[in-house]
Amino acid sequence: MSEKGTSPFEPFFLSSPHGRLFSVYFPPSLRKPPLGGVLFVPPFAEELNKARRQMSLQARALAGLGYGVLIVDQYGTGDSDGAFGEATWESWQAGLNSAIAWLIERGMARISLVAVRLGALLTMDYLQQYSHDVDNIVLLQPVSSGKLYMTQFLRLRTAAEVLQGQKGGAVAKLRSELSEGKLVEIAGYEINPDLFFAIEEKDLVKITAPDDSRISIIEVTNSPGGANSPMIKKLVETWQLAGANSQGYAVAGEQFWATPEISIAKDVISLTADLIGGINNES
Repeated sequence: MSEKGTSPFEPFFLSSPHGRLFSVYFPPSLRKPPLGGVLFVPPFAEELNKARRQMSLQARALAGLGYGVLIVDQYGTGDSDGAFGEATWESWQAGLNSAIAWLIERGMARISLVAVRLGALLTMDYLQQYSHDVDNIVLLQPVSSGKLYMTQFLRLRTAAEVLQGQKGGAVAKLRSELSEGKLVEIAGYEINPDLFFAIEEKDLVKITAPDDSRISIIEVTNSPGGANSPMIKKLVETWQLAGANSQGYAVAGEQFWATPEISIAKDVISLTADLIGGINNES
């Protein structure tokens, strides 16, 4: 299957311990066997829908360089098995493991990960739990603090209630419901307590980065010539001091995961392609 004027892509269902995961594979268009495999680790909830176009264009760019690229809907998301309210941090990590194994089974010994937003936090935590040789990691606008991110997510519910003329439910009340084991609906997504509190306890700065991989952090800024935020600078410095090969980049572009309409950050696509391809040029 293909879109007119683009590289072919192959949709299929990937088997995982928690069910079938809808996946799209972009085979290398320039060479066989591929230079390596690239797995996308998607963002959370509505940010995933906003980012699909960006990820698809990025995948085509990497396939055009000679990589086999895989995009997977995690368990409970998109067209994969399960409901969002059934998803857990463990099921998402298992999904990553199955996807990486799929790429390796097809002869792609060199694996790169491109992780977007919360996917970056999932990726770095995953690499502490599973042993995989990953050559290259690109974290795009990473969520650093799971606690802060989930607090902001809860506020979507209270803001929506206020706009509808209702008395906004306090974030503390929603946390209380989650603590009681109840599912909470936020912006059309039911989230279960296990997933919520698993995300909350994660913090990128506290995660040890693998010292045998290259880690590139891309931050999208409002204007050309911008610099990384203090958070990204701290993260890069922390990982460098721990011996990791880490570098931060600031790129002007649209915050495609959050804009009201679907948007694209073209310079992010170019930089990511350069970062993924660069490791092969160095070896």
